[in-house]
Amino acid sequence: MRLKKLLRLCLSPSGSHFASAGNDGLMKIWSVSRIYKDQSAATRADATFSYSELFAERKINSIQFVGSLGKRLAIASDDCRVTVVDAERMAFITTIGFEKDEDGPPVELYASDNDKNVTTALATCPLTGRIFTGDSVGALRSWNLLNPKECYYLSGPEKRTPEAISSSSLRSTIKRSTFEMVEVFYEEAFEKKQRSSPALSNSPLEAQ
Repeated sequence: MRLKKLLRLCLSPSGSHFASAGNDGLMKIWSVSRIYKDQSAATRADATFSYSELFAERKINSIQFVGSLGKRLAIASDDCRVTVVDAERMAFITTIGFEKDEDGPPVELYASDNDKNVTTALATCPLTGRIFTGDSVGALRSWNLLNPKECYYLSGPEKRTPEAISSSSLRSTIKRSTFEMVEVFYEEAFEKKQRSSPALSNSPLEAQ
């Protein structure tokens, strides 16, 4: 028999309630003021949403209130779904499915109540393993998930910093090429005072 564990907590935008979820597929909403007022006995949840009633009993990986008013709740589960429910009525709204083999289950949810610095585009480079992101303010960034020192701000409204130009052992430049009317940014890296490394200097499109 699997033990029921509490895995996630998230606070509503107003701070009046918080939601909890675990590996039993249940999500509950709790009143913060009620917990503060009555600490002598076990507090009951204000509302409960059973994910297992819609789908099979699955572990909930992450939960997050959506919007500035917190009227929606997003649920990320290990069956490769993100489900949105009405936080006031605890009613199902919609669900988004992901490919298990290609995408895998969502493990973390982040919500924003405005359009600032929201990632709107993402691409990966098969040669270097880097991730390139574009956001809602027009900024382009390059990420190395294994080395935070090699995460660069490439272009956008902010001024590039010296850290975006070099790292401890590699110097890199951002080049631009056009392939079948598609403009592509790619990173060319080379050792200092050494010959360029072929594995890192090719455009991602030239390898196709």
